[in-house]
Amino acid sequence: MSIQVLAGYYSTMEDTFKIRSYGFQELATLYLPNIQPKSASIRLRAWIERNTGLKEKLKTLGFQKGIKILTPEMVREITLIIGEP
Repeated sequence: MSIQVLAGYYSTMEDTFKIRSYGFQELATLYLPNIQPKSASIRLRAWIERNTGLKEKLKTLGFQKGIKILTPEMVREITLIIGEP
């Protein structure tokens, strides 16, 4: 699958994902649409915790336990490491 980055958008043949502010649970449900939102948040947080490079980068951007809103910069870092939803 080819991915192009144009002006804050990740574009693939299937869909376009916009880099913007997301609620943590909102982003989690985009990654895991077939499970309950709370479970999706727990799983996304576990993915972040297991990836120490991503976790440290997010911390430098202000990410902390209990954060509700992800900045566009945080979303960009998550999608660069985990991939787009």
